[in-house]
Amino acid sequence: MITNSHGIDRMLTMRDLKSIIPYSKNHLYRLIAGGSFPAPIHLGPRRVAWFESEVNAWISGRALAFKTGHADSAKLSQRTAAAAHSNGEGASS
Repeated sequence: MITNSHGIDRMLTMRDLKSIIPYSKNHLYRLIAGGSFPAPIHLGPRRVAWFESEVNAWISGRALAFKTGHADSAKLSQRTAAAAHSNGEGASS
């Protein structure tokens, strides 16, 4: 897991996401609605962010799916990252 200097999983804004993932904002939200991309954390009424570790797990899952030809690998990787956060495994490293 990637952490900042305080040992906390870094949070990415939409601007950060768009700089590393070549998808439009609308396409990312379609992926989220379909369960194919990590859901954002709502920080306020008009502010959301994503855990960097979940985004990196999604990217790794996509790369694995591409290399092996298994499309379900990407969803599995995303579910694994979400489960790690819900179990508190992402709190420190």
